Amino acid sequence: MPILSQPDRNITRDFNPPRELVVREDVALPQLYDWNAEHNAQYPLFVFHDGECLSHITYSAANQAIDRAARLVLQELGPASAFGVKQPVIGLCADSETISYVCTSIGVMRAGYVAFFISTRNGPAAVADMLQRTCAQALLVSPDATTSHAAQEAIGMISGADFVTLEMPTFEYLFTTDGSPSDPATEENLRPLRRHFDVNLIAMIQHSSGTFSLLNLGMELTASNGVRSPSDLWNYVEKYTADFPARPENLLDRPHPDRDVVLITGTTRGFGCDVLEHLLRDERVERVFAFNRKNSKAAVRQRKHFRARGLDEKLLDSPKFEMVEGVLDDDGFGICADLLDRIRRSVTHIMHNAWRVDFNMSLPSFDADLQNACNLIKLALASPFKTPPSLIFVSSIVVFGNYRGVCPAPEAPLDDPATVSGTSGYAEAKWITERMLHTAAQTTSLHTVVVRLGQVCGDRTGYWNEREWVPALVKSGHFHGCLPRVTGSVSWIPSYEAARAFAEMRHSRESVLHLVHPQRIPWNDMIAPIASQLNVPLVPYEDWLARLQENIDRDNSPTIELTEKSPALRLMSFFMMFVKASSKREPLGGAYLSTEKSTAASPTLAELPMLNERNVQRWMDGWKKSGFLRYAAPQLPRSRL
Repeated sequence: MPILSQPDRNITRDFNPPRELVVREDVALPQLYDWNAEHNAQYPLFVFHDGECLSHITYSAANQAIDRAARLVLQELGPASAFGVKQPVIGLCADSETISYVCTSIGVMRAGYVAFFISTRNGPAAVADMLQRTCAQALLVSPDATTSHAAQEAIGMISGADFVTLEMPTFEYLFTTDGSPSDPATEENLRPLRRHFDVNLIAMIQHSSGTFSLLNLGMELTASNGVRSPSDLWNYVEKYTADFPARPENLLDRPHPDRDVVLITGTTRGFGCDVLEHLLRDERVERVFAFNRKNSKAAVRQRKHFRARGLDEKLLDSPKFEMVEGVLDDDGFGICADLLDRIRRSVTHIMHNAWRVDFNMSLPSFDADLQNACNLIKLALASPFKTPPSLIFVSSIVVFGNYRGVCPAPEAPLDDPATVSGTSGYAEAKWITERMLHTAAQTTSLHTVVVRLGQVCGDRTGYWNEREWVPALVKSGHFHGCLPRVTGSVSWIPSYEAARAFAEMRHSRESVLHLVHPQRIPWNDMIAPIASQLNVPLVPYEDWLARLQENIDRDNSPTIELTEKSPALRLMSFFMMFVKASSKREPLGGAYLSTEKSTAASPTLAELPMLNERNVQRWMDGWKKSGFLRYAAPQLPRSRL
């Protein structure tokens, strides 16, 4: 069930359980959605964050989206009976967000087909084998280049195959932007959809590792667990570094080498917002091109988030500021030729911050992000000047997921893909991009700086994004009556100060820098004032985890209520990863990192004071103001901070 953290007049908290329906033996999965669409029409099935606020999709809206997916299948393939087999199979091989994937899957069943779920982590040989063994007639494929290419390669391996490939419907196709059903009026004249099913027939096929004997044991994905091999990550690096362009002929000297013109991507929220303000304040910066997604109302969003983060909104009226809406993974960036030429002829620094943040998606989902970075490298190399613009990239400390080297980890390139392989698509894509920049710096005249950003702890107002793990852990203390005591220290860094340091790092001649707090603070010194405000004790980490599990086992309230009280319960798998502490890793975090080079590159970072009681108080005040925490705060006692 979803989390209703904020009231919404268009939804209800009252859920009518389909008790009579679930005990019957003649009810199929699509019928449950029909029933809930009628009896729980305004109850939320999905909750998602659109970058600005939480949005809800009700059972009614989701069921109409399921109908729309079913009609798409019928429109393209016709009725299932037309295939001459009792149960025609449609494979789904797609890196799609959860909502669209679920609605499309149920839609396939409602259209009368069997849904066969194929992980995109499988190689072409494995996909071909599975399609043959299930006698699939069609394949729904996501439009990203990696998945679609792999699907076509798989189909080409099947002798005499006559497959129909369909593009996986997008969220925009299934829903309007507010989460309501898309184009319901156009659905009325289409054929009725199936509402009754033979429950003795197969509804879906799920592939579990080991179910099929894969044809190509040497394929790039490890057959036993779907984890990408290190060589597969190197293949990605080679793909995106194979065709760097040669520098233009008759290169020129820069007319004003002492003035910076910065192109920065991803400025309309979070860390990028803060960096933009620092660049606009910097007297050495002559112009800032803020590059953001086309059709995202970037200028409006920029002002809104400046205001929310306590930044100086008047700076956006500066003549040195220019908002650019475009498409980073397009060769021409989706902007007019004159603007592109003006950028190419003036930019001295490219600061790349825009990146999809999703730790649940596989590597192919980040194909566009990888292409974005590749295009920015090519843009820098196309400069008409002898010294091309420096390219500074916001990487992440998640690239140390499997790190087993010296401690603290040095500010240096990570040559071994095993350091990140199998952790998450997000981390793998960051590592690949680091290697892209490293290769570009080695083979061209381009200077690149990889900045690995650590755990950011609150904006200029003190507010810390409630969707992150630390706020979730803090709120758990109020509900479960304790907070964890953990050995070790943390390098959390406030966003505003980190952003200023990042802006300063554009002038560094180093290739890799770590943007974490140089003065780590013991976890227990940080958590003690929070526990005091919540009036709860600190207990060993294992005891805290056990308390969470006990509440799951004994609490009879619906999940929706339980996770509202303790959002940490949604992150149990994350917290379980840290049961065995390591002296080389931060509490509930990554490897300890060196900051020797980064403090030399940034005066702000070098002089940054240790986190203290005031930081803690601002986080708590921010969470209380937003309604995330509700408690009567006692007078904060003097602590060791």
